[in-house]
Amino acid sequence: MDACLCLSLVIIFPVNFNYYCNKFNAILLMHKQSVLILVLFLSICSCSKRTTDPSAPPEEKHTSELTYMDIYNLALASENGGGMDFHGDAFGNEASDDLSIYANGSCGKGDCGISLIMENKNIERSISAVIKAKFRLPGNDINEMIRMYQLQPGEALSIGCSHICHQDNSYMIQREVVSAGYIEDDAGVSTLDAVESPS
Repeated sequence: MDACLCLSLVIIFPVNFNYYCNKFNAILLMHKQSVLILVLFLSICSCSKRTTDPSAPPEEKHTSELTYMDIYNLALASENGGGMDFHGDAFGNEASDDLSIYANGSCGKGDCGISLIMENKNIERSISAVIKAKFRLPGNDINEMIRMYQLQPGEALSIGCSHICHQDNSYMIQREVVSAGYIEDDAGVSTLDAVESPS
């Protein structure tokens, strides 16, 4: 009797052991496939939102990948060239009372923003005005641009859009007149440390 029981246990145990091993391996394999599918899905989603090509158009880039020129072209470029990049020190606000900034129609993709015009109300003197544009783009360290504009007596020119319009989203730009001074002679502009916009 004991011999039969021992023989039965020897025969049954390997069968049960293999059964549970196979069951465990099947479950493990199923989880591995699930993890693999999840990783592939996340990779596809990530690729659809981001691009590794820096020369791609701004609309194909994530906000975190937009360059200075991308942002400039989306919101600050205008018919008059968008002013000049400014790196100097503030030079006062003597002429600020002769400046006026007002809305003039819509701008940006889907007309998400308002086109802004700056006007020199003085009909006798030219003005150099430095405008700081501040904004916040998700994941992007670029958060401001400082541009200088030259306005002839009585001239009105575009200073860009009120918003950065990008991929069906809009990001407000806050503008501040940093300096505004009268240009007394032809050399006045060169002393303000302005440089032409990069192309």
